[in-house]
Amino acid sequence: MKKKVVSVALAAAMTAGVLAGCGGGSSKETTKAPEADKTETKAEAEESTEAAAEGSDKPLRVVYLCNGSLGDKGFNDSAERGMQMLKDKLGAEVKTVEMGRDETSYEGNYLDVSEQDWDMIVSGTWSVKELAQDIASQFPEKHYLLFDSDVDRDVVVDGNMMGVNYYSNQAAYLAGVLGAKMLESGDAKIDPSKKVLGFVGSMDTANINDFLVGYLEGVKYVDPEIKVMTSYVGSFEDVSKCMEMTT
Repeated sequence: MKKKVVSVALAAAMTAGVLAGCGGGSSKETTKAPEADKTETKAEAEESTEAAAEGSDKPLRVVYLCNGSLGDKGFNDSAERGMQMLKDKLGAEVKTVEMGRDETSYEGNYLDVSEQDWDMIVSGTWSVKELAQDIASQFPEKHYLLFDSDVDRDVVVDGNMMGVNYYSNQAAYLAGVLGAKMLESGDAKIDPSKKVLGFVGSMDTANINDFLVGYLEGVKYVDPEIKVMTSYVGSFEDVSKCMEMTT
């Protein structure tokens, strides 16, 4: 079944392959087809299912499990803007659950929403992948979206969970080009003769280093002689330590 493309403001498009069956009620509400209908073709079945979904007055219900709190001006806030787009543009019923940083509470939140009548359960990022997949496998009739991570098809199947990744190094490449160009800007705070730039990462992890690779390539494109000093805060939230390293 093909339905409207749903944007979650995560630089990703979700198609109806993930949302199949969401619009017209859960699988529990389906009834067994009469014997005479067994000759119905696959195309006819999909067409009738789509028509039923489009004719339903029931709004799409989407919940977002935020592994942290809103206000990060990053993934969390971006996902929340996507939820509001679902509400404003598609008339969806949406809810955001801020789970905070106490990871011991995450499983309970996942179980709670999975046992409720949500058409789509959205969460991220890569750090909750294992838990999200485990819960999704326990509720195969539900539909989950995990952003900032791929998913393991030996744990979850198509239609149960979809993973969304980004080309983080492309955005970081542009940042590297901009950083290198700033050395030529004539800003009073910059000594262009030193040819030194910095990269302060939150955690030394694969996805953060994906940004680093793009950044280095962007700098190199402008001037291969520029030196890049790299350091990691060891936290996503320690702003003062980040400032200290940057200085």
